[in-house]
Order: sequence, then C-alpha cells, then structure tokens
Amino acid sequence: MVFGVTLPILAAGSYILGSATTADALVIKRDVWASPGALGFIYPPPRDYNASVATTRPCGAAFVSSTRQYIPLNGGNIWLLSQTKVENIQLNYADNENPTAQADFTTLGMAMTGLTAGDMCVPLPDFDGMGLTFGDKLTIQIAYAVDGSASNKQYQCADIELVSAHTYEAPAYTCTNTSTIWSDSDSSTTSGASTVTVTASSSGKVSPLAAGWIGACVTLAVAALAFGAAYYVGLVLFGRRNRTAKARASAGNHIEFRGHQSNDDISLQSRNTIDKRPL
Repeated sequence: MVFGVTLPILAAGSYILGSATTADALVIKRDVWASPGALGFIYPPPRDYNASVATTRPCGAAFVSSTRQYIPLNGGNIWLLSQTKVENIQLNYADNENPTAQADFTTLGMAMTGLTAGDMCVPLPDFDGMGLTFGDKLTIQIAYAVDGSASNKQYQCADIELVSAHTYEAPAYTCTNTSTIWSDSDSSTTSGASTVTVTASSSGKVSPLAAGWIGACVTLAVAALAFGAAYYVGLVLFGRRNRTAKARASAGNHIEFRGHQSNDDISLQSRNTIDKRPL
C-alpha cells in the first residue's frame, strides 16, 4: 500500500525476460528483486527499498549497494517498472559513491510528466561525452510522485560503475515498453512500443590474438584494394600510350605534297626545272 494505492502483485516466474547464453551469465528477472515501490529500477538493481522512508532524499535512506552494476561508458539502458500511475518523474545522477544531499545530483536530461503502470526502457547518455571516465562510481536516482500526491515525492537509487565498452559483460534481458507517457495538460498519452534486447556474453573484450587477426585482415584488404586500383590505372595509361604510338607510327609513313605557295615554302614538292642560280 503506497498512499492508499494497492500495488499489483507480480505473478511468480511469469516475468523472466531473457536467457543466458553462458552458464554463469547474469539473467535479469522481474521477480528477483524486492518491490521497488510504485516506480523503481529493475535494471540496474536498486538499493534496498523501504516504503516508510521512501520520501527521504536523496535515496530513500537506503545504504549503498554492496555490489555495483557495471554500465558501459558509452551508455546503456535503464529498465523501470511502474506498478501504478505516477507523475513528475526525473532521472538524475551523482558523480559520487555515496551522495548524502539532493544537491549532489545533476539531471540526466530525462523527465516525464507521468507514466501508467508497466515497463519503461530508458536509454542512458554517453557518459564519456559528459566528461566521465571508466572506473567512475555513480549513483543513479529516480524521483517521482504517485498520481494525486505531487507534493510527496519518493526517491530511489541504484549504484553503478562505468567500464569500457570493450570489457563490458552484458546481462541477458529483454525490456519492452508497456507503459504509456501521459500529460495532464492535454490529456494525451504516448505509447512506448519499442523493445530493448540485451544478449548475455561471457566477455565483451577482444583478445590480443583476435585483434591481431582483425588487423591483418584489414591490412590485406586495404592492400588488395590499392593493388586493384593501381592495376586499373596502369591498364588505362597503357591503352592510351598504345593508341598514341600507333597514331604516330601511321603519321610517320605519310608525306604530304603540296603545290609551291611562296619562296619561303620549304615543304617537299615536285619541280620540273632545276634552279641553277648561285646561292
């Protein structure tokens, strides 16, 4: 019960979204974590939730998670579950392992007027472009109010650590947008019909051997293209030179005889008399 609203109970085992491709890969399940409140994180997993102190900023009085979830530096996805209609939703982050005040948080540039019950997949920004680097430990915060209780905001946090996209090991899950975004101002709703699927991998890192093969293949491909281009240019030039040589050879066997035009004309011509005047 949250502010007089009865939350729906999730059917056990009916929300397993995704399967691992390796035996030890993490599989995200909707029914693994404790109830995240009216709106909360499924992925990354949230800090412990206590409804009686959920209105305490900045993280509902919850302690830092013992294990942080790895998120790639170039972004990723947040999977939220809304169990009832909520409003005035904001996503924030703190470049701090354990923020203690709301002033420690900065907006992620994501805000929604309201959400109906259901799942919502939210893309994270490129943290590298925000001046952050791998190894940084962040706290992601979601702040919201249950519909009709705008003055009573609730808070929940999730702890993450940024890693290189090349070493990121993705868990297996599928997040489908089943919630709709609504607005009181125009009574309109926007349905989220997209699906985000992440496949588990044992490692996203490229081995030195594989990197060597990739480099060799790229080098050979570039060399082959360069050789082909040079060969084509050579054929074109050779063809032009061959045609020019034939034209010159044909012109060399032709002598043009013209009538005498003037005393200054020194072209070859036939004469009927011999000029015996002294030079």
